[in-house]
Amino acid sequence: MQPSTMHRWWTRCLDQAAAGHFPMHELRHSTITEFLRANGGDLALAQRFARHATIATTVDVYGHLETEDLVRGMRRAGARWNGSAQITREYE
Repeated sequence: MQPSTMHRWWTRCLDQAAAGHFPMHELRHSTITEFLRANGGDLALAQRFARHATIATTVDVYGHLETEDLVRGMRRAGARWNGSAQITREYE
């Protein structure tokens, strides 16, 4: 499939959904960010998932983590350090 065919299909989907302009490549950024969240921020794993040559690309360009992600990670680490055998949903 030609890239132009895929982009035309994507544009039609957005038009049908009345979603406005949303570059297809943004899905890659969103996917990698969600992958990082789902895997506890494992950068090496995310780098391999994204097929980036360097981890710096994954971190600096694609890893759009927010303050809430940091807080959640700190709570999970605290639960482990305090000897919690199981991390509850409160920390997820």
